Amino acid sequence: MKRKLVLILLVLICRTSFAQNAESNKSSNFFIKAYNAIFNNFDTLYIEEDKYYMNLSLQSSNWFDSYYIKSNDEFEQSLTIQQQPSYNIGAYIGWDIISVGWSLNILDTFKKSANKKKKTEFDMSLITTFMGCDMYYRHFTDGFKLKNTQGIIDKSVNDDVKTNIDGVESKLIGINGWYLFNRKRVAYSSVYSHSYRQLKNAGSFLLGASYTLHEFRLDTEKLPEIYQQNISDGLKFNKFSYHNISIGIGYTYNWRLGKNFNANVTLIPSLAYRISRIDKEEKKDPYYRNFQFEILGKAGIVYNNRKYFAGCNVQFRTYTNFKKDVSMVNNLGYITAFVGFNFWKRK
Repeated sequence: MKRKLVLILLVLICRTSFAQNAESNKSSNFFIKAYNAIFNNFDTLYIEEDKYYMNLSLQSSNWFDSYYIKSNDEFEQSLTIQQQPSYNIGAYIGWDIISVGWSLNILDTFKKSANKKKKTEFDMSLITTFMGCDMYYRHFTDGFKLKNTQGIIDKSVNDDVKTNIDGVESKLIGINGWYLFNRKRVAYSSVYSHSYRQLKNAGSFLLGASYTLHEFRLDTEKLPEIYQQNISDGLKFNKFSYHNISIGIGYTYNWRLGKNFNANVTLIPSLAYRISRIDKEEKKDPYYRNFQFEILGKAGIVYNNRKYFAGCNVQFRTYTNFKKDVSMVNNLGYITAFVGFNFWKRK
């Protein structure tokens, strides 16, 4: 079961009340003027504002998570561990700038309690036309699969395993933020929150920043017996953890593909400062600090005829950690699909 709270554009107070007060107090209401100057100052030839106060939608979201772990000793063994994807579906209702919802894992809901995956997921997004952030928390202690190995059973063989395993735990806390420089002509939310519509093709450079805390635990004694007997000391650790702070300049582009269709592609190369450490049974390694290069990719497409909307978006990110004894490459991604309708039309 998954609870998910989505708060879109939680920046000031509800714009609905702003709009109602604006008609009677345009000359004296400082907050309305400030709000419009900051968030409604865009080129109407390129961006069209939402015509409704409220919306109702169904949404499905799936996370994908994999780990490539390699020993850097004479044996050069490796494991590829994959989180089995979770399929969640839920209903969401939005009122102007605020949207809340609830979703369930449709596979685990009908399983017996003993077989349910132990996991916690929380996601929150704050999105305007030109700035915003994604925040997330994920904690899994079950549902991992050993996909393949290298050099453990036979040094020259890449063993395609694909078997469920225990003894793996993953905890991830992160926040991604961005700011668009061409804020008057590019509506980032036209694809990722369907509250605006992009009327003409336009692109923008954007500033992106993120923070990630990741902890990965692996109990090799719970691997299949044949791997326990042959695994090298380089792959035997209790916890691999790191803090990741990154900042980069990227580019985003919105297409008006046709009537009522918008699409977006975003790419943000970043320089990351990483603080990592490996905890083993006999000792804790000192913190290792270094700089890494990473890329965040995101894409989406939406149909929005003002009354009804439907679409999907994907995101992918790779974290690399190279240390003296062991290296780990962590690939994170998700895909989200949604369909819904707007109601309570603005006057």
